[in-house]
Amino acid sequence: MRKLLTLILSLLTLLTAASASEPANPADPAMVAALLPGFTLIEGIDDGDELRLLMRCPNDALIFVGGLKAADGAWRFTQSAALPEGTILGVENFTHSLGIPNTYYDIVSLQPYADGTWGVSLIYPQDGGLFLLGQHYVEHGWDIIDGQFGDHPWSDITRIDWTTLPRSLEEAVAAVDPSNWAVVCNPNPEDRLHLRVSPDQDAASLGKYYNRTPVRILKYGDAWCAVAIGSTEGWMMTKYLAFGADMADVRYSGPWLTGKEEQTRFWLSHRPDAPGELRRLGQFYVLGMLSDDWYHIWLPETEAYGYVRQDDLWPGNG
Repeated sequence: MRKLLTLILSLLTLLTAASASEPANPADPAMVAALLPGFTLIEGIDDGDELRLLMRCPNDALIFVGGLKAADGAWRFTQSAALPEGTILGVENFTHSLGIPNTYYDIVSLQPYADGTWGVSLIYPQDGGLFLLGQHYVEHGWDIIDGQFGDHPWSDITRIDWTTLPRSLEEAVAAVDPSNWAVVCNPNPEDRLHLRVSPDQDAASLGKYYNRTPVRILKYGDAWCAVAIGSTEGWMMTKYLAFGADMADVRYSGPWLTGKEEQTRFWLSHRPDAPGELRRLGQFYVLGMLSDDWYHIWLPETEAYGYVRQDDLWPGNG
C-alpha cells in the first residue's frame, strides 16, 4: 500500500506541474541578453533560480539553454546540442517542456541533476505512452526503484542526438547499457549488504544496504567489487550483487518511509558528519543505514544522494 501511495503522490506531483493553467513565467529578454550576449532569445521561462531558454546561437542553430543560479547569485548555463527546426518551448499544459516536431509534437521534459548537468526526464510521444527517465535509469513498471539501471544516451543534453529519442518505454529500456551497474541482491531480503572501506570482511563498514540499491561498478573482481553509491565509494562482495538482466529479478527491500507530519523540510547531508542542507525531499528511497542514527537515501528526480537522520522519517499511518 505504501508503495502505491508513493507512486500516486509522484504522479499527482507530475500532473499538477504539467496541468498548470497559468502561463509560465516569461524570462526577461534584457536580462537574458546581458547574461548570454550574442544569443537570440526565442522563448524563456524564469523560475527564480532556474532558467529554461529556447535560443538561437551565433551560428543560427536552435538550442535549449538551462540556467541554474548558485547560492552566490552567479548563473551556470548548459547549452544543448542543436535542436530540430520547429521545436517550441511549452506544449499545451506541459508549459516547461520542449515540443519536438514530428507529425505533431513529442513532449520532452528536461531536468537539471544534482551535479549541475541536464538531461531528459520525461518523454510523451505524439502517439501516447508517457514514461520517465533519470540520469542513470529508465522507469519500468509501477515504481522508479523497479526501473532499468544503467547509462543511456539522453542523460546529457550537450551531446544528445534529438533524432534518437525513444518512441516507447520498451525502446528506451532496450537502449540502457547496464554494464557498469549492479544492484544489491541478498538471498535473504531481510539481510543488508555492507559497504566496506577495503575488500576485507573485517574492514570498517560505511553502511548496510538493502536489496535493489543501485551501485556503479568502479572495478570488478571475482570476490569483491569497488562500487560507488552516489559519492560514497567502497567495496561490496561480488556474490551479493546482481548484474545485467539479473537485476530485473531483484525486488526492493528497503523501508517505505515519509517525513514526519510536523516537518516540511529536512537536513540532507553529503556525509553524516558534515553540515546538512535544509530542503524538501520530495520522492526518495531509503537505500541503507549507517549506524542507528542515519539513513542513506536516493532522490531519483535529481539523482541526488545524501544522509538523513532516522528520527526525521517514519513509516506513516497508512
